[in-house]
Amino acid sequence: MELVSCDPGETIARQGESVDAMYLVRSGFVALSQQLGEGSITVSYLSKGMTLGESELLLGDGQTWMCTATSKQYCELVKFTPADVRGLLKSYPAMETALWKSSVDRIKETGNSRKTIAQSEFIDTALDRGLVEGSSILVIDLERCTRCDDC
Repeated sequence: MELVSCDPGETIARQGESVDAMYLVRSGFVALSQQLGEGSITVSYLSKGMTLGESELLLGDGQTWMCTATSKQYCELVKFTPADVRGLLKSYPAMETALWKSSVDRIKETGNSRKTIAQSEFIDTALDRGLVEGSSILVIDLERCTRCDDC
């Protein structure tokens, strides 16, 4: 496995190119877009704990990326080679079921986004304005803070 750091706007995978890995998002957000006419639309996004490339690797060798994946901010990904994935699936058979479920859910979401262009525009706006980044809030009393950086 390999840890990959991405800058904002960096392309991780390009639709139509050969699949060389599966990625697990360790931190940050990744936008998934697909060609539509002469442009592209954002069909989904990935956040911490989500995977990219599982659909393609589960379908077998010779697959190409179904979406273009682009980092929306600084993010870290764990990169698994196809051999790594096969080894993990052999050691942990239940993992394959979870990856298939993730694949099916993403394919459904992608299809829905392509059908409803307004949803794609909402995803873009939410990512660009940081609406999907927050999941909790941290309040710090600066009178008591010892500046330990544990927060």
